[in-house]
Amino acid sequence: MSLRITQDILYKNSLLYLQRGLQRIENAQHPLLTGKRINRPSDDPFGASRVLKFHEEQNQLTNYLNNIDMVTGLNESGASALQSLSTLLAEAKALAVQGASSGPNQTDRDTIASQIEQMLGDAVAMANTKFGNRYLFGGTLTESPPFLYNGTDEVTYVGNSDVNHAWISASTKTPINIPGDEIFQKLGRGPTVYDGNTGAAPGTGTDSGLSNATLEVLHGLTTFAPGNGVAAGASSAAGDTLLGPAGAHTLTLTVTLGRKTTSRRSTRN
Repeated sequence: MSLRITQDILYKNSLLYLQRGLQRIENAQHPLLTGKRINRPSDDPFGASRVLKFHEEQNQLTNYLNNIDMVTGLNESGASALQSLSTLLAEAKALAVQGASSGPNQTDRDTIASQIEQMLGDAVAMANTKFGNRYLFGGTLTESPPFLYNGTDEVTYVGNSDVNHAWISASTKTPINIPGDEIFQKLGRGPTVYDGNTGAAPGTGTDSGLSNATLEVLHGLTTFAPGNGVAAGASSAAGDTLLGPAGAHTLTLTVTLGRKTTSRRSTRN
């Protein structure tokens, strides 16, 4: 049986070789046009798997950078709010000292009280500071104001004591907030502590001691046990500096009569 090569077969073969050549040219030009050596997984299966891994790591790094930017913004916004609050508290303290002095009359004091009340509202607004759509000082409850103010004298904390965290690297997680009850709420106070040997002690009433206070002890005239023949000097009433409970000081008198020496001890009462 003989094989006959027709003109049609030659034409089809020529067309097939031409298409293959064009495909090779396109494959060679495609990286030049796209700037990428691998455009399809079939171009380099091993290289494609590495590219996918690099893309995943790049996405993680982008997320870490976004978290760092968020934490930085939160910290800067919170620090600014606390700085403003510190300035406000200093102004309120100055007004309180002014109102407690003997200079202002009742009208002035009423004006000062109104100003301090307004400052309380401003302080609550600072405690409800937001960064973007997040309230800074509500713990993990960031969608609603953490402090509620009744407009006169009562502020209620409705946040929680939890802390939000953000990943800033594959192995590092950092807190991004401080709950408002740790910053703004009043802290519990124990009983007043008395230092020194003054003998001062708390009474039976309500303990209202605040901050640091100084107890001034004034000493009057020293008295001596009757019958011992010892009396205070003329300057004792104004310059007596003997302090302490009865019996703490002993006075020794030495009387010399000729060759005989007599000692006498007297204890102050």
